[in-house]
Amino acid sequence: MTIGELLKEYRQKKGLTQKQFADGIVSTSYYSKVEKNEHRITAEDLIAVLEHNDIPMWSFLKRLSLKEDFQHEYIKKINNEVLDAYYHSDRKKIKKIRQEIENAAIHNKEEHLLSIDGWLEGLKTKDEEPNWKVRNALKDKVFNIPNINKEKLNLFRKLQ
Repeated sequence: MTIGELLKEYRQKKGLTQKQFADGIVSTSYYSKVEKNEHRITAEDLIAVLEHNDIPMWSFLKRLSLKEDFQHEYIKKINNEVLDAYYHSDRKKIKKIRQEIENAAIHNKEEHLLSIDGWLEGLKTKDEEPNWKVRNALKDKVFNIPNINKEKLNLFRKLQ
């Protein structure tokens, strides 16, 4: 979760408009972009918004930290489940995990879905039609990784 997403969550729980929530601190249009993660908010403005809305800074930062830790652990768990299903050739389980990710509110959702689609592609036999859209998207992703090395090519190699 980002700062903007957490600010939006607090604002909505309080039943306030963006103008009311950021009144006199930043413009409504700027604040709107903060919530959408299109602009960053300065530390000074963040503190002012939190104080204006009676939100303890330590509480806000703790929630932000916990959500990021939770998402990191969740993604780690999901990745392990996908790998286990892949090594057991369990397409049904991988598809179920993909559906779970599709319905989850996580960062980089499209990237995680692409990765899962790649594992599903890796399970296809020579008789099955490849999904070239997925394969090309993975190829583009892999070859845009800085300092590409042999380990980073593992998944892509399996798709060839």
